Amino acid sequence: MKAAFAKADAALDMFWIGYVLHAYHRLMSKLHGRKAKRLAKKVLARANEQRHSPAIHVRSKEQFWSHRHQVLRHDLEADLIRGKSC
Repeated sequence: MKAAFAKADAALDMFWIGYVLHAYHRLMSKLHGRKAKRLAKKVLARANEQRHSPAIHVRSKEQFWSHRHQVLRHDLEADLIRGKSC
């Protein structure tokens, strides 16, 4: 009975780690990638039209780098889950 329970538990762990977490990290990477692209377009548009307000430009730039960092982090996590080395 214990062996069957251990096998079922191991199978659930493999499913959770191998499929669910990997899919989550890929999804989050794509989401943050889209946000970073939108922010990059917004920063360029604002830089062209609002030269008198650098605070908006800097804040948007920081948000862009934050989203870019999240893309890299989630890509790395997904690769590590699949067993790929850095």
